Amino acid sequence: PPLSYLEVMKQPRVEETDGMLVRVVPLKINANLTCSTIEETLGKRKQLFMALLKNVEEEIGRDLEDMMQSQRVKDRMADTPLDVIMNNHHDLRASIVEEIKEIVRRYKKRGEAWYNVDENYVQAMGEATRLKEMAMNKINFWLDGTGDFQCEALAAQKMKDLYMTKISDLHRRALSDTGDQDGQRLAEQFCKMQGIWGGEQDSELESPIFTAVRQGQADLIPMICRAGGKVTETLSNGDTPLHVAARQGYKLCMQMLVKHGANVSTRNKDGRTCAHLACAGGHVEALKY
Repeated sequence: PPLSYLEVMKQPRVEETDGMLVRVVPLKINANLTCSTIEETLGKRKQLFMALLKNVEEEIGRDLEDMMQSQRVKDRMADTPLDVIMNNHHDLRASIVEEIKEIVRRYKKRGEAWYNVDENYVQAMGEATRLKEMAMNKINFWLDGTGDFQCEALAAQKMKDLYMTKISDLHRRALSDTGDQDGQRLAEQFCKMQGIWGGEQDSELESPIFTAVRQGQADLIPMICRAGGKVTETLSNGDTPLHVAARQGYKLCMQMLVKHGANVSTRNKDGRTCAHLACAGGHVEALKY
């Protein structure tokens, strides 16, 4: 029917079929079986997103209420009597609630056409999925700190700014000279916040290191390796992450993979090294490396 469309449901993966590499993209067919009007169909994305955002807002509200009644908060309040007397902890919670309401208002003001631009919709969904984590992160900044009046200072800061501060801190600590277990735990937490590490991996999905390489995110490779990812992982056709980087001409990814132990002489099941693939793709700079 008219106005039907396809929706990508999972990360693409690569499989070998009849000696050829094929990229498999899991799709869902969204058929316009109700024969909705153009106006109704174009407005559907905004309606669905706003419903999701409202659910996230309500969930955060419940979680904040539970958090404020938790023993962890009570212990923190016992150490910061001035914050309690001045109700700074309530102001901190109120700042989170108000910031979320402002985000909801911002998205509500956007027209339906804005949501039908894929880049905008991906951005909006990304913020919605991180919203709860950003809210809880702001509370945790207070719970993990020391001394009075931190609530007052934190209440004035944006959740996103504190979230980025947390990511930067995790990156620094994970790559510092900490113990192996501590460093791996911090790196896993960093990768989860970046959306590329989910603990037990779905067998239909690529591993985090392949995902990072395909997206050209060379800066994530050290953290994935610190979290337990291996540069020696292979696909069904024998390709390593280095093969994938060479095929796509991602020189920076190649450099980072080699730095973490990738072997440029490793051959896939077709007997090809990364140099063969870089040459076949016409990636001169990658081939020179």
